[in-house]
Amino acid sequence: MGNTAQHLYIGIDPDVTKSGVAAWEKDTKRFRMIESMYLGDLIGYMEDHKHEIALVVIEAGWLNSGNRHTFKGQSIAAAAKTGQNVGRNHQRGMDIVEIVEWLRVPYQLRKPTTKNSWKDSEETFQKITGTKGGNPEKRDAAMLVYNI
Repeated sequence: MGNTAQHLYIGIDPDVTKSGVAAWEKDTKRFRMIESMYLGDLIGYMEDHKHEIALVVIEAGWLNSGNRHTFKGQSIAAAAKTGQNVGRNHQRGMDIVEIVEWLRVPYQLRKPTTKNSWKDSEETFQKITGTKGGNPEKRDAAMLVYNI
């Protein structure tokens, strides 16, 4: 049997298509990976590394009260489509919760933070972490577990 120390912290920014996923190694204080993953790949990754996972942190937008994603001048149809997409992402997050419970992996839900410089700027992310983050979803996932 190999090393069973639980030192891996997984951050997940749920998305219907590909979720942002980051794996932070507490003992080496570095990211093992920052990726976008389809749900099946995410499940496979967590199964493969289950023995190492100390905690999965899932961004839980559904915990925010009053999710309004409308913009001035936006048509009703566009607002409805935005609402539908947000709802689908929330459902994907709830699906991920169900999966980590099934895997019996410890997890924590975290409300999304308001505007942050990590998500909005790759340059800022690199300055803080010393690592490339990629797209905003990947950086958001990384932000959930960085320096935990």
